[in-house]
Amino acid sequence: MYYLMIKEIEQTGLKYLCKRKMNLNDPEDHLRYKGSGKLWRRTLKAHPEYTVTTVVLGIFNKEDLIKWGQYYSDLYNIVESKQWANLIKELGDGGDTSSTDAYKESIKHRRKNPYNRLYKTVHNPNTGEIRRILPHQIVPNGFILGNVKGKNYGPKKDQKIVYHNGQKKIYVDKDQQPPEGFVRGLHYEGTTKGKLGYFNPTTGKKIYIDSNQSPPVGFVKGLPRTTGLKLQTPDGIFNSVQECMNTLNLTRYQIQKNIKKNIKGWRYL
Repeated sequence: MYYLMIKEIEQTGLKYLCKRKMNLNDPEDHLRYKGSGKLWRRTLKAHPEYTVTTVVLGIFNKEDLIKWGQYYSDLYNIVESKQWANLIKELGDGGDTSSTDAYKESIKHRRKNPYNRLYKTVHNPNTGEIRRILPHQIVPNGFILGNVKGKNYGPKKDQKIVYHNGQKKIYVDKDQQPPEGFVRGLHYEGTTKGKLGYFNPTTGKKIYIDSNQSPPVGFVKGLPRTTGLKLQTPDGIFNSVQECMNTLNLTRYQIQKNIKKNIKGWRYL
């Protein structure tokens, strides 16, 4: 028997339709299950502070799972809707995305490309701006080959222990003692665990507050919308992030990074 469920990120409202085989030895296994979709897992990995809720649509055998998975996939239009992270319909087949149009298109471009790659990445070490150029193009002035070095999201497993003092967190080697005032644990006042996101539509500022508190005047529940907005870049204005990705050969992460760093010429309109 299988659970058919809707997972939802409380802070953003992004949803994911998924299944989970019933575990008779662990009745709450399906509640802890986070989902396995590529876009969904990528989102949770990038935001470990997000909390996920579960709505069970039903418990079905394999045959009924396919039928009801098809029904809810069509009902909510989970593949096309921006509110859902599903890349394909949930039909209980394990989620093979190799038959999707996006995957086939990427394979087509790889075969056509004599360099066996579509681009090379360059970045400006002074401003942090990231660009992608064709393999035969010359590196622009002020840029160097390679991507900006990514952040180190914590230590490797079993090497360090995390402590906090209520204001910040630190990582300490397992064989060392933490500084005075620090206690073992990750969550402190500055985290968003157990909090709800609000933003000011006028200023774009976002905040997180406890679920039992009222938001400040001018703030509404949710986070600033980025989908459906036009994007201004040094290379022109684009109607969407996807259009910018396709034209400039940038990833969504690189575009968001340019905007977050307030690099001149990069902003939402």
